[in-house]
Amino acid sequence: MDKDKLPKVLEFFTLLSGAESAVADLYTACQEVWPGEELWKTLTEQELGHAAAALRMKELVAAAPADFLLPKPLNITGVDLFISGLKNYAAKVRCMDYTLKQALAVARDVEQSILEGRYDQFLSTKDQNYNTIIAGIIAETRGHREKINDRLATIGIVK
Repeated sequence: MDKDKLPKVLEFFTLLSGAESAVADLYTACQEVWPGEELWKTLTEQELGHAAAALRMKELVAAAPADFLLPKPLNITGVDLFISGLKNYAAKVRCMDYTLKQALAVARDVEQSILEGRYDQFLSTKDQNYNTIIAGIIAETRGHREKINDRLATIGIVK
């Protein structure tokens, strides 16, 4: 990676960590409003893990920027907008503007978002530590979608 691109890439990973923390906050809000739903606790814990993982990825990139390729520009504005939307969703949950069904639908949409589903496309590298982190996040995100869809199915929203 060119050294002139490094500051923006590092900023992106900082924002990415903030986005994962915002997802965790949304799920925390859901857990506060629907404490009987075990799903929210698991999702919150894993999203906080994703936030920490994004910071670890940032450290790996900072330590060896030449080992990473930037296939396309990273969309910092898009991440900012994603975070703003998540904060809005969390506020609506806390104000009880959403039903459980609506909150689950929002959670499903969040887990299917471009940001959540494209970790493997941000940078390319042969760095095994970075790729292991990516694989873990992708697997957990897939699991999140499955859990949310399963819960939606139990209340008759999806099959």
